[in-house]
This record gives sequence, C-alpha cells and structure tokens, in this order.
Amino acid sequence: MKKILLTLLLVINGWLLLFSQQQIPNGNFETWTGGEPDSWNSIGTVNQTTDAFQGSYAADLSSVSILGQFIPGLVTLGNIDVANQTLTGGTPYTDRPDGVSFTFKYLPSGVDTMFFFAYLTKWNEVTLLADTVAVTGYMNSDTYNIYTRTDLPFIYNSTEIPDTLNIIFLSSGFSGNAGSSLLIDSLVMKNGAVISPTFCFPADEVTAYSFKAHWLPVPNAVSYSLDVSESADFQTFLNGYENLNTGLDTFYTVSIAVPGTYYYRVRVNYDTETSINSNTVEVVAESNDVRNSNFKGIKVYSANRNIIVESGSNDIKKAVIYDMSGRLIAETSCLSGDCSVGVQKTGIYIVEIHIQNKTLRRKVILK
Repeated sequence: MKKILLTLLLVINGWLLLFSQQQIPNGNFETWTGGEPDSWNSIGTVNQTTDAFQGSYAADLSSVSILGQFIPGLVTLGNIDVANQTLTGGTPYTDRPDGVSFTFKYLPSGVDTMFFFAYLTKWNEVTLLADTVAVTGYMNSDTYNIYTRTDLPFIYNSTEIPDTLNIIFLSSGFSGNAGSSLLIDSLVMKNGAVISPTFCFPADEVTAYSFKAHWLPVPNAVSYSLDVSESADFQTFLNGYENLNTGLDTFYTVSIAVPGTYYYRVRVNYDTETSINSNTVEVVAESNDVRNSNFKGIKVYSANRNIIVESGSNDIKKAVIYDMSGRLIAETSCLSGDCSVGVQKTGIYIVEIHIQNKTLRRKVILK
C-alpha cells in the first residue's frame, strides 16, 4: 500500500510540476475581440478559425499581397511598429519554464518557411535595455496538413528571473509567398522533459558523390533518424536513407551515386517519443561544387556591430545569420549584391550565403 501511495504521489507531483508554472495568456486562442485574439497583436493577417486542435477556435495566419506589397501572417504578444518593422515588449512573465509546446498546421504556398520565436527578458535599470534571459525558436518549410505538436526547450543564458515574455509566429519570412497559411493552437509552457526537434545545418564537405549532413545535439536524445531524398517533399527516399538511425552521432556522411540536388532532415528519438522533423536542408552535389574558383571574391567580415557580405562579382540572393547554437539571428535579401546585417551581441556567427542554387557557409567573429 505504501508503494502504491508513493507512486501516486510521484505521479501527482510530476503532473503539478508540468502544469503549475505561469502560462501564456490566451494560449489556446479561445477568446477574440474585434477580429484579433485577446492578449495578442497582429498586422491584420490573423483570423479566427473553428479548425482547432482543442477547444472551439485556433489562430489562422495568412500571408497576403496587398497592392503589390507582400505581408506575412504575424501574431505576437509584443508591440508591432509597422513603420520601423520592429517587434518589442511582451506580456508580464516571472517564471523559468523548461520549454514551450504548441500544435500547428502549415500549408506553404510554393517554397516558403514559417517561423516561431519566444524569448524571456528582464529590464536592466543600469543600461535601460531589456536583457535576454532565455530564447527558443523553430522554423519549418514542410507541409503539415494535420495538427502536429512540437516542444521546444528554452536556452537560458542568465540566472535572472525574467519580467517579460514575447512570442512571435510568422506564416512566412518577410520575402515569402502569398497564400501560405499557418494554424496555431494550444500553446503551453512546460517543465520537465521537452520532446524537441533538432536543427539541421547546411551540409559540409560537399563533393559530386557525397556530403556530410550535420545537426544540433539535443539534450536527452536516445538517437537520431536521418532521411535523404531527391525531392523536397520526401515522397521517395534515397536507397538506405529512410529513417536511418545514426545513434547519438550528430553528423553522417551520405554517399550518392549521381551528382544532383538532394534534401535531408532529421528526427530526434527519445525514450518513449520521437520529435517532428527538423528543417529541411537542400544540398547541391556537383563536380563543380560551391567552393570552386567561380565564387572567388566573396568577403565576410564584421564592422560596427554589423556582419557584412561583399559579393565580388557573384549573384548573391540572400544571407542568413545563425549563432553557434544554430539559432536563426537574421535573414536578409541581397538585391544589390552586397548585404549588411546588424547584430547586437558579440560572439561567433555562421553566415549562410545563397548564390544561385548553391550555398556557402562562412564563420565570422563579431567583437
């Protein structure tokens, strides 16, 4: 009897630990006023829908084009400054959860990407700025036409108790496609185990007949499963590369018989559950690969809190900045060939440069 009571007590305590922390206001999108979900702000591209995962309603973010101006679907707990294209503030929050969970559907129009960001901050009375206490994020380009749950761990870089939470959802980047739709529901702060997906980096050591896939290690992972395909929708798989178990290795050298374009993604296997897919990475395997002399003249350096990419004579489409944990920091189009991205914090960053249908990666130190 004592063992039974002890087991029940542990179960109850575990349940309370999971759900006793401070929660997200209107995280289930059940209450709406004037066409917007209560406690949230948008730019007019969020709609109430009865296609919900739980309860009666969910939020439907739609990317649109109005008079030739592209506007992504966006909803945030913070404040939106349309003129300056900034998101600030958030909702009062004074807890330190292990992670956040939400369910979503994503129906991209063509090739597009949805984004999720969440961060906890604390106001600094000395600098008069908000210090970041913890962050998390997720990006996805795959189609999910049924509600899918994802759990994301907060990465803490401070022992402070936060005072503010901001969450941001985007149905597209700021250069996406009209018609993309992101449905979100059931946001929950979590303590305890977090069934997190991983983040895949651009491939290394690309040759005509192989490339090295690699991804971010995730706490509590038991193993990782790798998919490789010749199609971005993974309708078929490269022979031997469907759900390939790589153990705890966070890299794998993929052998291919024919040069061409390939795609890879990874899932994280936990004790009792498996995460959703990571982001999808495109790899162009050619005998004339991306590092040959055709792309000389590209320079990447930092100056005055900016990361600068000089194209030389190359047609650079965009530059994407990641920190060393794999977190997306910024993305910018390079319409004039050169790019400059402002970055606030010093550190080491990975710059992903998109040239034609190829990708370069460079490391830069921001002092």
